[in-house]
Amino acid sequence: MAYRTLYFRKEDGSKAARYFIFDTAAELLTSTLVVGDIAYTVDTKAYYIADSTTTWAFIAGSSYLAITALRTLDATDSTVNCTANSFTVTLPTAVGITGRIYNIKNSGTGTTTIATTSSQTIDGQLTQTLIQYACITVMSNNANWIITNRI
Repeated sequence: MAYRTLYFRKEDGSKAARYFIFDTAAELLTSTLVVGDIAYTVDTKAYYIADSTTTWAFIAGSSYLAITALRTLDATDSTVNCTANSFTVTLPTAVGITGRIYNIKNSGTGTTTIATTSSQTIDGQLTQTLIQYACITVMSNNANWIITNRI
């Protein structure tokens, strides 16, 4: 069984050093998560948990995925390694996922193109290109994607 660690923050923005583990084979959190004596209800699609007094929102996940063909990224992706061929990796819409981060690396011999949806941009451009061994980290600003690191 494989696991991921998810980091959450309170909806009001205050810090929380909480982590939750789930089965990556199913790509779902369990429907109830118990922390100490408190049982939290878990929304498996949005990585969101709540009880009657506190709401916790998903900040970032930690995962690794090796791919060799076209892919549109989703909430289960974090670090993506393009290991062969030339193809496009498409970012999801930046709207509604402020702070979502994707790390994308091209360790293959082909060229990886990073594309956007809905005419959104990555630092003002519709696409970015990664040659062999290049990598890029992008973050949603709720309207477009910004490059936070490029090697």
